[in-house]
Order: sequence, then C-alpha cells, then structure tokens
Amino acid sequence: MHLLSFNALLLAQLGVGATTLTLGEVQAQIEAYREQERHGAHVARSAPQLGCTLACGFLAFSHPEPGKLSYPQSPAYGFEKSRYWSQQQALTQPACRFTPSSEVDVSLAVLTSRVTQCNFAVKSGGHAAFAGASNIEGGLTLDLRNLNQVALSADKNQTLVGAGNVWFVFADGTIRDVSPNAYSDLYWALRGGGNNFGIVTRFDLETYPQGGMWAGSQTFLLTNETATSINHAFYNLAVNSPQDPYAQIIIAYAYAQNPKVYTSLHQIFTTENRLPTRLFLKT
Repeated sequence: MHLLSFNALLLAQLGVGATTLTLGEVQAQIEAYREQERHGAHVARSAPQLGCTLACGFLAFSHPEPGKLSYPQSPAYGFEKSRYWSQQQALTQPACRFTPSSEVDVSLAVLTSRVTQCNFAVKSGGHAAFAGASNIEGGLTLDLRNLNQVALSADKNQTLVGAGNVWFVFADGTIRDVSPNAYSDLYWALRGGGNNFGIVTRFDLETYPQGGMWAGSQTFLLTNETATSINHAFYNLAVNSPQDPYAQIIIAYAYAQNPKVYTSLHQIFTTENRLPTRLFLKT
C-alpha cells in the first residue's frame, strides 16, 4: 500500500459531535480537579513525579471507564507491559498508562501533559527495540491500541487505518489533516521523523489489487558454516542474479531463549514465483 496521507481529519469529520479543548480550558479543569482533591472529594493515587501524579489522577478522574488509565501493579498495566516487542521497552515503567479511544482523548492527554509538565511517550505497535522509543520512565504513556479502526472506501482505492492497528494531533492539542497538499513540510518530516513532530492517529493508504503471493521463512542454528552460506547466497542474489522487483528477502540473526541458541532466519515474500528467489531457497 502507498501512503496517501497522514490524515488528521478535521474535527467536523468525526461525526460524533466531539470537540477539543483549549490549553486554558484544560488548565481550568485540572485546577478544579485539584480543588476537589484538596477537599477530599477525590484522592489521586501516588506516582513517581509530582507533575505526573497530577496528570494521571486527572485523566483517571475525567475517564473513569475501566481500562482507560492504569497504574503500576494493576492487571491492565501488566498486560500492556507484555505487549512490547523488546525487553528494554517492557522494563521501562511509566507513572501510568492512558488508552485513548478517540483523537479528542489524545488531544486532552497532550494538553494535560503540557499543563502538568509531565513528560509523555506514545505507543502504537510497540515494535521499536530501544528503551524510551514508545514508553517513558516515570511519565505518561499513551497507548493507541484502541485506535484500531480499518475501513475500505467504496471504490476500494483507499484504506483508512488507525494508528493503533491519520489523524494528527499537534502539541497545542489541535487535530489537523496532514497530506502532500496540507502542511506538506510536516507530511514529509513525519515520514522519517518518528513521533517527534506530533501524534499520528490515523493513516490513509492507497490500495491496489494484490493477486497471488508466496511467503515463507527458514530458520537455522547459527554456526560459522551456516552464516557463511547464508551471507554468500544473499550476496549472490543481490549482486549477480537478475533483478526480481517482486521479491523481498529479510535476513536476521537472533537469540532464542529456549533452547538457548543463536539462530539465523531469512524470510521471503514475493508476488511472482520467479527463478532467482527459487535458487536462493535452494542455496
């Protein structure tokens, strides 16, 4: 699929009558929450940082639905921790995890972070390997897993994919439509800038007929002999074989815990059963 736009659809397109708040409005709501807390109407649970204690408490108070906000030691918190791809990410412990159900929820969380000065991170698929990529120690982690809608247009030329599975939320909490024609500089920056420029909550993808496809993987015990053989086969395919634009080959070296061995893996994806790929598999 070709990326058609980072679609942070204008709020009017939500179709649910939802509206975003301004920074001042969120600040007033948080102050009202703090006043209730001072008078014992609501007691926020403790968290590592004062600013994040307030941020987590306010989000829990404003979103009391089960599973929306979780603290350490809770089952929901532990479940989300297990969904990270790497151990480095999973071991990072935020003060709380917030699971938005809409772009408006994301906007509120961003503004709450600004008002309380609580640093935050954003998790979509959670596949980044290094600590802090989509998790944050002592801060607020936004988990986009509930933004998982997938919709195919009537003409089947476009697919709308939620980022948890674009709407784009700016640092000021506004929601915008980002594409080659609108905020074009930001559109191109996002393609290589990760989540440094804002939070993408939905992607619009251009579709095309797939047709037949072959895919598979092979795994080997990693020895000097297998590593040499695989590397030579891959080099020969890349340099000496005829071009095969329909194929993609991925080679990876990984450590398996049970049994404790290093393995080499190569995966092959191709839309045509062509000779170069077949020869590589036989090497």
